[in-house]
Amino acid sequence: MPFTELETMDASDVYYDTTPEPPALISGILPCGLTTLAGDSKIGKSWLILWLCLQIAKGEPIWGIPVEKRTVIYLALEDSRWRLKKRMHLLTEDPPDNLVISFSCGMIGQELEDQIRAELKKYPNTAIIFIDTLQMIRDNAAGGGNAYAKDYKDLTSLKKLADEKQIGIFLVHHTRKGPASDNPFDDMSGTKALQGAADTNWSLRKDTRFGNMATLSITGRDVEEKQLRLKKNGVVWECEETLDSVGIWRSRIPEWIFKVPELVLDRGHFIGTISELLEKLEITDLKPNVASKELAEFANDVLAPLDMEIISHRYSYARKYMIRIKNGYDAHDENDAKKRREKLAAMRGDTVSSASETAENDSDALLSETASSPSLPSLAEDKGFKEIGLDDDIPFDI
Repeated sequence: MPFTELETMDASDVYYDTTPEPPALISGILPCGLTTLAGDSKIGKSWLILWLCLQIAKGEPIWGIPVEKRTVIYLALEDSRWRLKKRMHLLTEDPPDNLVISFSCGMIGQELEDQIRAELKKYPNTAIIFIDTLQMIRDNAAGGGNAYAKDYKDLTSLKKLADEKQIGIFLVHHTRKGPASDNPFDDMSGTKALQGAADTNWSLRKDTRFGNMATLSITGRDVEEKQLRLKKNGVVWECEETLDSVGIWRSRIPEWIFKVPELVLDRGHFIGTISELLEKLEITDLKPNVASKELAEFANDVLAPLDMEIISHRYSYARKYMIRIKNGYDAHDENDAKKRREKLAAMRGDTVSSASETAENDSDALLSETASSPSLPSLAEDKGFKEIGLDDDIPFDI
């Protein structure tokens, strides 16, 4: 093999490069490059893809996002002409001329790439090529050996083509069998190379098999991680809600967990069992065993950013918890309390002003009485808190 030198550039040449970034196909959710969509069979992926094809070809908004009218190539490799005709009749009354459809093509690494280049010469305004499905353009008999290497090689070939032509190539793929994990992108059939080689990954999960609600999860190199809550209205997937990375994090956490730091901010600390904690929070519809599991899983997500800690100890009769501000209540002055409340409000998605009002209206009196106290607050009324003495039966060194 002849020797070829590396093509190199100085860092300053890269830094000051003025090559324009390819415009996004759908702002915020679909950039140029290689994208994969994974979803269970028969859940509506092909309906979604055809609708996306029509919207882009017509230049009509997608989930409220403006879209530039561009040519679209759709390789509907699992459909017949009559089935696609029926779907189009239900999706549009005005089929666009700049949506180009084919029902067959070559395989990756054989003739597909050359076929795509030839189509791009015929249709130079092409923005994106949808391929439904990936499995239909792969030769499983070829190669063999390392599955990860084959997956990566196949997708890299299409990624290079998308980058070269500054277009989008969108691959529809199936999910693996077995129980779903917390990570929706683990659903994709095949090795991790399929995710790693792509620029952007979409994952479509229905809430229930025969329901009409689904979550579209999106992650990638050039997009912010987000989730779209979709509802199937007839044959169209409509967007009900969009969650960004903060919203995704927030949606994982049970609402009652956010009440725990509120309790600590109001009263300085909590010591007791999970049942006693639920009682203080006035939560009556949550079983203690479920609450214990959720507290262990999510509490530190909320407590740690507020510089709070949770410690537990197992007794023969129950598990007790101590929840408090680190370094004791001494550092918990009025200004500190407001900052913590504002940070907690931001995590919950509330406004800072409402947090300030809460801090001023609901707890200023308590803070003014106890903020500078040299020890944990002593409350006369029975709220589950008390002055802590050396003889108290608690499992914590405070």
